Amino acid sequence: MKPKSLSKTPLIPAVIFASAFFAILWYLNTKELKTVTDLQQQINALQADEAKYNDDLTQYSSFQTLLTTWEQSLPKNETQVAVFASSVENLAKSQTLALTLDFEDFPGQVDIGGRYATGIGLEMNLQGSYQNLTAFIHKLNALPYFFKIDKLILTQEELKPGVKATLTGTLIMQ
Repeated sequence: MKPKSLSKTPLIPAVIFASAFFAILWYLNTKELKTVTDLQQQINALQADEAKYNDDLTQYSSFQTLLTTWEQSLPKNETQVAVFASSVENLAKSQTLALTLDFEDFPGQVDIGGRYATGIGLEMNLQGSYQNLTAFIHKLNALPYFFKIDKLILTQEELKPGVKATLTGTLIMQ
């Protein structure tokens, strides 16, 4: 019997077919792998966006709480500032102190324990006895307002009895 030649054997077409088959499989797997990689990158980006959203939401909540606190605590109009002024005037009168108030025109930022709050600048000039002045400052703390004293100047006049005090600070309502 005569050996078959290689050209007539089905081995070469089978190898070519198998090579083509494996090339197609490799191409499809590569394409599938690229798709999976792209999807994983999109998932990672969405997870990062979700984390940022949650951080922003937490920050927004704290800002919302702070805003609510400010809305409840700061004078909303001239009437509320006038109520504060009237309360301070009545307090000074009850302590037999002479009082003048000088408000700033525009609210500014005030550092209160490392946090900044909006407040209205105010200078109080008081005149009377030292005991009445200390009682006034103590009772000022009991009012439903917060007056941050930045500077206190206390002087004694030679010709008049008592003391004169200038309290410079910021009004923030509690």
